[in-house]
Amino acid sequence: MTRPVVQPPYRNLKVWVESFDLALDIFQLTRTFQGDEARSISRRLIAASSRLPVAVARGQSSGSTTEFIRCIKQGLFDLTELESQLIMCRELRHI
Repeated sequence: MTRPVVQPPYRNLKVWVESFDLALDIFQLTRTFQGDEARSISRRLIAASSRLPVAVARGQSSGSTTEFIRCIKQGLFDLTELESQLIMCRELRHI
């Protein structure tokens, strides 16, 4: 008998879904970047965009409201880093 696959509860959180989709969009966007400078920027964008859904999942999985809030705050810091890097990419005409 096959057991149904149960999704972790954080996958039902809108903040996780939206941040995960954003990270996927960033992965797709960086595939178009070319050159040594662009590869460095790509790595930073991918790292920054990936940290938010991970922070949400970690916080929700902890079972602690305090830890969840701490992780969400850390995710917001990561989001501001991502925003700054995207602005830099726009100014450098990578996007």
